[in-house]
Amino acid sequence: MASIFGSYPEEEITFFLINRQLYAVGKGIIYYTRLINAQFPRYEQVIPESFDGEARFNRTLLLSSLSRSLLIDKAVKLSFEPDRLTIFALDPELGQFNEEVSCSYDGEPFAIGFNAQYIIDFLKAVGDQEEIVFNLSAGMKASVLRVKEVTTYTYVLMPLRLNY
Repeated sequence: MASIFGSYPEEEITFFLINRQLYAVGKGIIYYTRLINAQFPRYEQVIPESFDGEARFNRTLLLSSLSRSLLIDKAVKLSFEPDRLTIFALDPELGQFNEEVSCSYDGEPFAIGFNAQYIIDFLKAVGDQEEIVFNLSAGMKASVLRVKEVTTYTYVLMPLRLNY
């Protein structure tokens, strides 16, 4: 909603509900969404109890590198090794992106694919928090992004299958 209406506290946005549709009106924009009457999935079942590795990053460095990778493709391969992460993106028409970012990594070296835009969304949402903890799962299991020493916000991230 903030990206649609802006994040200006002085702007008034009116919300109303008609026939299971929620409307938000403000700044000459009408936004609506349909409300679904269903049980919210049990997210606790998606988050693994243990992880195969843990990486710690500087938020600004990771955000900058992933933003550059979007120039090639949203799908990125992240290769984790002690003291570094290699970000790789490939598009047959645009070329390839390959960049290393320093990090603290605890675990066996491995590579996994993610949608870079989802990671960027998290990095922007946490604002000025600088140290990011990335709990990683091998295979197609969920991984988790968190801010160091903050337990109130957990970002679950599902991997992508990549052909490279």
